[in-house]
Amino acid sequence: MRTVVDMNPWNWAAFWILGKGYQAQGRSYEACDAFSRAYAVQEQNAEVAQEYMVECLNVGKTKKAVDLAHAALQLRPDEAGLKANLALCLLIDAQVEIAQTMVTEAVEADPNDETTKRLKQVIEEVRSGKRPQPRRYADLKSRGQTGPRQILRNIESI
Repeated sequence: MRTVVDMNPWNWAAFWILGKGYQAQGRSYEACDAFSRAYAVQEQNAEVAQEYMVECLNVGKTKKAVDLAHAALQLRPDEAGLKANLALCLLIDAQVEIAQTMVTEAVEADPNDETTKRLKQVIEEVRSGKRPQPRRYADLKSRGQTGPRQILRNIESI
C-alpha cells in the first residue's frame, strides 16, 4: 500500500485504506498521518473527516479534532451521530457548556440512541463535578474500539 501512495499522493482512497490498516493495528500516529493525507485531498467527505478526527483525539490533537468534527457536521448538518462526535470533541477540549448544547441537539435528533444519551450523562457529570474533566480521549475510551461511531460506544461502559 505504501507503494501505491508513494506513486500517487493524490489517491485519497489509498491513504484511507492505509489509515484503516494502521487503525486496526492500534498505530494511531501513523493512522492520523494517513487520514490527514486522505483529508487533504477529500475534504468534502464526512467519513474521512470523522476517521481523521478519531485519530486526532487518540494522539492528543484535540483542537484539530474539534475542527474536523465541525467540518463533518457542516457536510451533513442533520446527522445526529456527527453532532454527538462534536460534543465529545468539545468535552475533551474543555468546552463543556458548548458540548452540553451539542449533545442535547444530538439526543433531540435521535432520541433512541443510547450511546448519545450516555454521552449526555457523562457531560452532565463533568459539568456538576461528579466526574473529572477528561483531558484526553484515553480518559474516556475502553480498549479495542476505534472508528467514528465506536468513539461514542467506548463511553457506554464508563
